[in-house]
Amino acid sequence: MYVFVNFLFGFALAAIGVSIPGLINMSAVQITVRRTTRAGIIFSLGAVTVVFLQALVGVGFAGYLAENRYILSLIKKLAIIIFFILSGVFFYKGLRPRLKEETRRQGNAFIIGMAVAGMNVLNVPFFFTMSTLLQAQGYIDLQQTWGLFFMLGLSAGSFLILALYAYFARYITTHARFFAQNMNYFLSGLFLFLAVMQWMQLSFT
Repeated sequence: MYVFVNFLFGFALAAIGVSIPGLINMSAVQITVRRTTRAGIIFSLGAVTVVFLQALVGVGFAGYLAENRYILSLIKKLAIIIFFILSGVFFYKGLRPRLKEETRRQGNAFIIGMAVAGMNVLNVPFFFTMSTLLQAQGYIDLQQTWGLFFMLGLSAGSFLILALYAYFARYITTHARFFAQNMNYFLSGLFLFLAVMQWMQLSFT
């Protein structure tokens, strides 16, 4: 049971995180448009390789620190602030979506994917915070080998979203501003909902 649940939560978490228009997914779009869909898929595989390593670090810390109840309680409280901040950030981005024109990338698509994903250092604290909260609520189990399935879910979810970005690259480039704006509004509402739910849970338990 934990195999399926851990994988499902990891998959969903990655799908939410990677769906945000940013450096990695828009690079996948750019490589696909300038090269081929196959190059975009290879780029995605390279990016997911690094995402898995980042998840390994974030989830590893979550499993270790979850045993300390004081730190766990502190993380739960900090998560409320983080969710509110993220909600405001994405709402602001929705009001003023900015899509930067990236410089042309040459070379092996897999290596480029790894390099671009490596620049996204926010993945580690994001995976750490979310996996800690999910484990604290009893939704997932990061002990022993169960955590591996959560990380595999993260990797699979990341690859699916990046592959979809690559597959629909030409559509996204023609509707980029509308796409980015509405995605930011959706994520703003999602993080606001998570902040309120977390606050209510701490207040009434």
